[in-house]
Amino acid sequence: MALLAGVSVSTASRVLRGIAVEPAMDNRVRDAAEKLGYKPNGLAQALRAGRSNTFGLLIPDVSNPWFGELASAIEDACRLRGIGIVLCNSGNRADQEEGCLDLLWKQHVDGLFMVSVRGQIPSSLAHRTRSHWPVVAFDRALAGPGVDVVMADNIGGMRQLVDHLVAQGYRSIAQIASGAGLEAGVDRRIEVDRALQSHGLRSAGTVIGDFTFESGYAAAAHFLTGDHSTVDAIIAANDLMAVGALQYCSNSGIRVPHDVAVAGFDDMALSSWVSPALTTVRQDPTLLAAEAVELLVSRMNQPETAPRTRVIDCALQVRASTLSPSGAPISHTPTLHPE
Repeated sequence: MALLAGVSVSTASRVLRGIAVEPAMDNRVRDAAEKLGYKPNGLAQALRAGRSNTFGLLIPDVSNPWFGELASAIEDACRLRGIGIVLCNSGNRADQEEGCLDLLWKQHVDGLFMVSVRGQIPSSLAHRTRSHWPVVAFDRALAGPGVDVVMADNIGGMRQLVDHLVAQGYRSIAQIASGAGLEAGVDRRIEVDRALQSHGLRSAGTVIGDFTFESGYAAAAHFLTGDHSTVDAIIAANDLMAVGALQYCSNSGIRVPHDVAVAGFDDMALSSWVSPALTTVRQDPTLLAAEAVELLVSRMNQPETAPRTRVIDCALQVRASTLSPSGAPISHTPTLHPE
């Protein structure tokens, strides 16, 4: 190209990198590039500059609609800044999560958004953050040097939901909780019990699920048969388990909300499509994504900044699964469904 343009290699390089040279030389180089069909390698240029202009996004379950919505929101927020996204799915497996971290590290992504499958920062990630690989996690348990956190107000959101159910007249309230892996799930489980106690109530029972439709279905079967059939409301730690509970009720002839109310947490799009529409706590993926991108870009430019945590407010979305058509509290006489 330099030969065709009649300039030195260094001059051609300067033009292609956008560095000003004499106008006549600039025109000759660009004409030569067009004749040769030259397309600059953006990745190679970025790596020479020390950055790839891409971020990694590691999520535990690509089939979970909530993570799909969060991934889409993060991609949109990055696109506004001209940043690309490399998506990895750990499949809810710690070993696969490690493989994803290795892949993203070798891809030279500039930083990482992470929803981990475990309750602590992986040792390999801690080592890389010390090498100024910026990370934004969506779980407080992963906070540490080089790791910022963005999270929903799980405690405040669950408090709103319990207060709503009690105001509607529900008194025998059980929950489908998550295990000890994610601190967000732990916060939600503890707050349900605490909020019930503040109303002078005790939990009607807890079943540990795994955030899947199937575990919600199985938990509802446990609560609504035999000795457990006096439960008049079920709170699930996420919407997917709540939808599983709704499906069990539908298959079993249990009326929602007249026999039992069902509520979730997330407000994924599916929650307003099911019948009855699901009462849930909304954690806004757009707000979470915007804050996460802001933190990651900031840490790239100021790697020595102390770890930061941003808590995003949640909002209760009241729908038909907990509310009578008139909006008045329902008189609860749960139907018995013997095993």
